[in-house]
Amino acid sequence: MYQYIFDEKETKKITDSTNKAKNILEQFAEVDSKYTFGEKMDIGLDLKRNEYTAPTKEQVEQKAKNSLESYKNQNINSINENFQKKSEQIDEDIKNLKSTASATKDEIKGTYAQVKENASNDAIKRGLARSSIVVNTLSDFDNKMINDLEVLASKTNQELASLDTQKNTLELQKANALNDFNIEYAVKLQSEIDSINSDIAKAQDAALKYNNEIAELEAKWAKEQNQENYDRQADLLELVNKYGSYALDYAKQNEKYVIAKKHFADMDKQVAISELKNNSAYLTNLGTVNYNKLLEELSA
Repeated sequence: MYQYIFDEKETKKITDSTNKAKNILEQFAEVDSKYTFGEKMDIGLDLKRNEYTAPTKEQVEQKAKNSLESYKNQNINSINENFQKKSEQIDEDIKNLKSTASATKDEIKGTYAQVKENASNDAIKRGLARSSIVVNTLSDFDNKMINDLEVLASKTNQELASLDTQKNTLELQKANALNDFNIEYAVKLQSEIDSINSDIAKAQDAALKYNNEIAELEAKWAKEQNQENYDRQADLLELVNKYGSYALDYAKQNEKYVIAKKHFADMDKQVAISELKNNSAYLTNLGTVNYNKLLEELSA
Protein backbone atom coordinates (compact mmCIF):
# COMPACT_ATOMS: atom_id res chain seq x y z
CA MET A 1 0.00 0.00 0.00
CA TYR A 2 1.35 3.40 -0.99
CA GLN A 3 1.97 5.75 1.94
CA TYR A 4 2.30 9.46 1.25
CA ILE A 5 5.18 11.03 3.15
CA PHE A 6 5.29 14.78 3.72
CA ASP A 7 8.59 16.46 3.09
CA GLU A 8 10.08 18.80 5.68
CA LYS A 9 8.71 21.94 3.98
CA GLU A 10 5.18 20.53 3.75
CA THR A 11 5.31 19.31 7.37
CA LYS A 12 6.34 22.78 8.54
CA LYS A 13 3.50 24.34 6.56
CA ILE A 14 0.95 21.99 8.18
CA THR A 15 2.39 22.63 11.66
CA ASP A 16 2.32 26.40 11.19
CA SER A 17 -1.26 26.23 9.94
CA THR A 18 -2.34 24.13 12.92
CA ASN A 19 -0.69 26.52 15.38
CA LYS A 20 -2.32 29.54 13.71
CA ALA A 21 -5.76 27.89 13.82
CA LYS A 22 -5.29 27.14 17.52
CA ASN A 23 -4.22 30.72 18.14
CA ILE A 24 -7.26 32.28 16.43
CA LEU A 25 -9.67 30.03 18.34
CA GLU A 26 -8.05 31.23 21.56
CA GLN A 27 -8.62 34.80 20.42
CA PHE A 28 -12.28 33.97 19.70
CA ALA A 29 -12.57 32.61 23.26
CA GLU A 30 -11.16 35.87 24.64
CA VAL A 31 -13.82 37.80 22.70
CA ASP A 32 -16.54 35.54 24.15
CA SER A 33 -15.17 36.18 27.64
CA LYS A 34 -15.21 39.90 26.98
CA TYR A 35 -18.92 39.84 26.13
CA THR A 36 -20.00 37.45 28.90
CA PHE A 37 -21.75 38.61 32.06
CA GLY A 38 -20.16 37.63 35.38
CA GLU A 39 -16.67 37.73 36.83
CA LYS A 40 -13.72 36.53 34.83
CA MET A 41 -12.45 33.24 36.19
CA ASP A 42 -8.79 34.21 36.46
CA ILE A 43 -8.09 37.72 37.66
CA GLY A 44 -5.11 36.91 39.88
CA LEU A 45 -1.49 37.61 39.02
CA ASP A 46 -0.37 34.33 40.61
CA LEU A 47 3.00 35.79 41.61
CA LYS A 48 5.46 33.55 43.40
CA ARG A 49 6.17 34.23 47.05
CA ASN A 50 9.60 34.07 48.63
CA GLU A 51 9.18 30.89 50.66
CA TYR A 52 12.18 31.40 52.92
CA THR A 53 12.53 28.82 55.68
CA ALA A 54 14.91 29.80 58.45
CA PRO A 55 17.27 27.04 59.66
CA THR A 56 16.77 25.61 63.15
CA LYS A 57 18.90 26.53 66.13
CA GLU A 58 20.67 23.19 65.85
CA GLN A 59 21.39 23.74 62.15
CA VAL A 60 22.81 27.21 62.86
CA GLU A 61 25.07 25.85 65.59
CA GLN A 62 26.25 23.01 63.36
CA LYS A 63 26.99 25.41 60.52
CA ALA A 64 29.01 27.64 62.86
CA LYS A 65 30.94 24.63 64.17
CA ASN A 66 31.65 23.43 60.64
CA SER A 67 33.04 26.83 59.67
CA LEU A 68 35.41 26.78 62.69
CA GLU A 69 36.33 23.10 62.54
CA SER A 70 39.66 23.68 60.78
CA TYR A 71 40.54 26.56 63.12
CA LYS A 72 39.70 24.45 66.18
CA ASN A 73 41.60 21.35 65.06
CA GLN A 74 44.70 23.33 64.04
CA ASN A 75 44.95 25.11 67.39
CA ILE A 76 44.32 22.01 69.51
CA ASN A 77 46.81 20.01 67.46
CA SER A 78 49.36 22.82 67.78
CA ILE A 79 48.99 22.88 71.58
CA ASN A 80 49.24 19.09 71.86
CA GLU A 81 52.23 18.91 69.53
CA ASN A 82 54.06 21.72 71.34
CA PHE A 83 53.69 20.10 74.76
CA GLN A 84 54.30 16.64 73.34
CA LYS A 85 57.73 17.78 72.10
CA LYS A 86 58.58 19.24 75.51
CA SER A 87 57.38 16.09 77.27
CA GLU A 88 59.43 13.89 74.96
CA GLN A 89 62.49 16.06 75.67
CA ILE A 90 62.03 15.56 79.43
CA ASP A 91 61.68 11.81 78.86
CA GLU A 92 64.91 11.90 76.87
CA ASP A 93 66.64 13.85 79.69
CA ILE A 94 65.48 11.24 82.22
CA LYS A 95 66.78 8.43 80.04
CA ASN A 96 70.14 10.17 79.60
CA LEU A 97 70.40 10.92 83.32
CA LYS A 98 69.81 7.31 84.27
CA SER A 99 72.28 6.14 81.66
CA THR A 100 74.93 8.59 82.91
CA ALA A 101 74.30 7.65 86.55
CA SER A 102 74.67 3.95 85.71
CA ALA A 103 77.92 4.60 83.84
CA THR A 104 79.25 6.73 86.74
CA LYS A 105 78.29 4.05 89.21
CA ASP A 106 80.20 1.44 87.23
CA GLU A 107 83.15 3.81 86.95
CA ILE A 108 83.21 4.39 90.75
CA LYS A 109 83.09 0.68 91.40
CA GLY A 110 85.80 0.03 88.84
CA THR A 111 88.06 2.76 90.24
CA TYR A 112 87.81 1.50 93.84
CA ALA A 113 88.28 -2.08 92.70
CA GLN A 114 91.50 -1.09 90.95
CA VAL A 115 92.72 0.91 93.97
CA LYS A 116 92.03 -2.00 96.29
CA GLU A 117 93.77 -4.39 93.95
CA ASN A 118 96.84 -2.14 93.79
CA ALA A 119 96.93 -1.82 97.57
CA SER A 120 96.64 -5.60 98.00
CA ASN A 121 99.42 -6.28 95.52
CA ASP A 122 101.65 -3.72 97.24
CA ALA A 123 100.95 -5.32 100.63
CA ILE A 124 101.77 -8.76 99.26
CA LYS A 125 105.07 -7.53 97.89
CA ARG A 126 105.99 -6.17 101.29
CA GLY A 127 104.70 -9.24 103.08
CA LEU A 128 101.89 -7.35 104.75
CA ALA A 129 98.95 -9.13 103.09
CA ARG A 130 97.36 -10.01 106.38
CA SER A 131 98.34 -6.84 108.19
CA SER A 132 95.60 -5.01 110.04
CA ILE A 133 96.76 -1.82 108.37
CA VAL A 134 96.09 -3.27 104.94
CA VAL A 135 92.75 -4.68 106.05
CA ASN A 136 91.72 -1.32 107.46
CA THR A 137 92.91 0.45 104.31
CA LEU A 138 90.83 -1.83 102.12
CA SER A 139 87.86 -1.35 104.42
CA ASP A 140 88.27 2.44 104.11
CA PHE A 141 88.21 2.10 100.35
CA ASP A 142 84.92 0.16 100.58
CA ASN A 143 83.40 2.82 102.84
CA LYS A 144 84.50 5.62 100.51
CA MET A 145 83.04 3.75 97.54
CA ILE A 146 79.76 3.30 99.33
CA ASN A 147 79.74 6.98 100.24
CA ASP A 148 80.47 8.02 96.65
CA LEU A 149 77.73 5.74 95.38
CA GLU A 150 75.27 7.18 97.90
CA VAL A 151 76.19 10.71 96.86
CA LEU A 152 75.69 9.74 93.21
CA ALA A 153 72.35 8.08 93.95
CA SER A 154 71.16 11.09 95.97
CA LYS A 155 72.18 13.54 93.24
CA THR A 156 70.58 11.37 90.56
CA ASN A 157 67.32 11.04 92.52
CA GLN A 158 67.17 14.81 93.03
CA GLU A 159 67.62 15.44 89.33
CA LEU A 160 65.03 12.76 88.48
CA ALA A 161 62.60 14.34 90.92
CA SER A 162 63.22 17.71 89.32
CA LEU A 163 62.50 16.30 85.87
CA ASP A 164 59.32 14.61 87.14
CA THR A 165 58.23 17.96 88.59
CA GLN A 166 58.91 19.62 85.24
CA LYS A 167 56.80 17.00 83.50
CA ASN A 168 53.90 17.41 85.94
CA THR A 169 54.15 21.18 85.53
CA LEU A 170 54.13 20.71 81.76
CA GLU A 171 50.92 18.68 81.94
CA LEU A 172 49.32 21.40 84.05
CA GLN A 173 50.43 24.05 81.56
CA LYS A 174 49.01 21.99 78.72
CA ALA A 175 45.65 21.64 80.51
CA ASN A 176 45.60 25.42 81.12
CA ALA A 177 46.46 26.14 77.47
CA LEU A 178 43.65 23.87 76.26
CA ASN A 179 41.25 25.44 78.72
CA ASP A 180 42.22 28.96 77.58
CA PHE A 181 41.70 27.94 73.97
CA ASN A 182 38.30 26.41 74.77
CA ILE A 183 37.23 29.78 76.18
CA GLU A 184 38.60 31.57 73.11
CA TYR A 185 36.85 29.06 70.83
CA ALA A 186 33.54 29.43 72.69
CA VAL A 187 33.67 33.21 72.21
CA LYS A 188 34.52 32.82 68.52
CA LEU A 189 31.78 30.21 68.06
CA GLN A 190 29.17 32.49 69.62
CA SER A 191 30.33 35.33 67.37
CA GLU A 192 29.92 33.08 64.32
CA ILE A 193 26.43 32.01 65.48
CA ASP A 194 25.46 35.67 65.97
CA SER A 195 26.71 36.47 62.46
CA ILE A 196 24.68 33.61 60.92
CA ASN A 197 21.57 34.64 62.88
CA SER A 198 22.05 38.20 61.65
CA ASP A 199 22.12 36.96 58.05
CA ILE A 200 19.00 34.87 58.71
CA ALA A 201 17.18 37.90 60.14
CA LYS A 202 18.12 39.94 57.06
CA ALA A 203 16.89 37.16 54.77
CA GLN A 204 13.61 36.95 56.71
CA ASP A 205 13.13 40.71 56.52
CA ALA A 206 13.87 40.69 52.79
CA ALA A 207 11.40 37.83 52.22
CA LEU A 208 8.73 39.57 54.31
CA LYS A 209 9.23 42.85 52.45
CA TYR A 210 9.10 41.10 49.09
CA ASN A 211 5.96 39.13 50.01
CA ASN A 212 4.27 42.29 51.29
CA GLU A 213 5.04 44.03 48.01
CA ILE A 214 3.61 41.03 46.12
CA ALA A 215 0.48 41.14 48.27
CA GLU A 216 0.07 44.86 47.54
CA LEU A 217 0.50 44.28 43.79
CA GLU A 218 -2.04 41.45 43.84
CA ALA A 219 -4.51 43.52 45.84
CA LYS A 220 -4.09 46.45 43.45
CA TRP A 221 -4.43 44.17 40.45
CA ALA A 222 -7.53 42.47 41.87
CA LYS A 223 -9.08 45.86 42.58
CA GLU A 224 -8.39 47.01 39.03
CA GLN A 225 -9.76 43.77 37.60
CA ASN A 226 -12.87 44.03 39.73
CA GLN A 227 -13.37 47.58 38.51
CA GLU A 228 -12.76 46.45 34.94
CA ASN A 229 -15.31 43.65 35.37
CA TYR A 230 -17.78 46.10 36.81
CA ASP A 231 -17.27 48.59 33.99
CA ARG A 232 -17.42 45.82 31.38
CA GLN A 233 -20.68 44.43 32.74
CA ALA A 234 -22.14 47.94 32.99
CA ASP A 235 -21.27 48.51 29.32
CA LEU A 236 -22.77 45.14 28.33
CA LEU A 237 -25.94 45.87 30.28
CA GLU A 238 -26.23 49.27 28.66
CA LEU A 239 -25.76 47.69 25.22
CA VAL A 240 -28.45 45.05 25.89
CA ASN A 241 -30.89 47.60 27.28
CA LYS A 242 -30.37 49.86 24.30
CA TYR A 243 -30.26 47.37 21.40
CA GLY A 244 -31.41 44.04 22.80
CA SER A 245 -29.59 40.84 23.63
CA TYR A 246 -28.83 40.12 19.95
CA ALA A 247 -26.50 43.12 20.01
CA LEU A 248 -23.99 41.09 22.03
CA ASP A 249 -23.83 38.37 19.39
CA TYR A 250 -23.56 41.00 16.68
CA ALA A 251 -20.68 42.77 18.46
CA LYS A 252 -18.85 39.48 19.11
CA GLN A 253 -19.23 38.28 15.52
CA ASN A 254 -18.00 41.57 14.10
CA GLU A 255 -14.94 41.58 16.37
CA LYS A 256 -14.19 37.98 15.49
CA TYR A 257 -14.59 38.83 11.79
CA VAL A 258 -11.82 41.43 12.08
CA ILE A 259 -9.59 38.86 13.83
CA ALA A 260 -10.32 36.18 11.21
CA LYS A 261 -9.72 38.55 8.31
CA LYS A 262 -6.33 39.46 9.71
CA HIS A 263 -5.60 35.78 10.31
CA PHE A 264 -6.20 34.84 6.65
CA ALA A 265 -4.58 37.95 5.16
CA ASP A 266 -1.08 36.47 4.81
CA MET A 267 -2.16 32.95 3.87
CA ASP A 268 -2.25 31.30 0.47
CA LYS A 269 -5.69 31.82 -1.07
CA GLN A 270 -6.58 28.15 -1.50
CA VAL A 271 -5.18 27.19 1.91
CA ALA A 272 -7.19 29.97 3.55
CA ILE A 273 -10.43 28.98 1.78
CA SER A 274 -9.83 25.32 2.66
CA GLU A 275 -9.28 26.10 6.35
CA LEU A 276 -12.36 28.35 6.48
CA LYS A 277 -14.61 25.73 4.84
CA ASN A 278 -13.28 22.70 6.70
CA ASN A 279 -13.42 24.13 10.22
CA SER A 280 -16.98 24.58 11.43
CA ALA A 281 -15.72 26.72 14.33
CA TYR A 282 -15.45 29.68 11.96
CA LEU A 283 -19.12 29.54 11.00
CA THR A 284 -20.12 29.15 14.65
CA ASN A 285 -18.05 32.10 15.79
CA LEU A 286 -18.51 34.48 12.82
CA GLY A 287 -22.17 33.87 12.13
CA THR A 288 -23.60 33.21 8.67
CA VAL A 289 -23.40 36.78 7.43
CA ASN A 290 -19.78 37.42 8.39
CA TYR A 291 -18.75 33.90 7.39
CA ASN A 292 -20.12 34.30 3.84
CA LYS A 293 -18.71 37.79 3.64
CA LEU A 294 -15.20 36.56 4.56
CA LEU A 295 -15.52 33.59 2.15
CA GLU A 296 -16.44 35.92 -0.72
CA GLU A 297 -13.51 38.20 0.08
CA LEU A 298 -11.08 35.29 0.11
CA SER A 299 -12.51 33.89 -3.16
CA ALA A 300 -12.43 37.22 -5.02
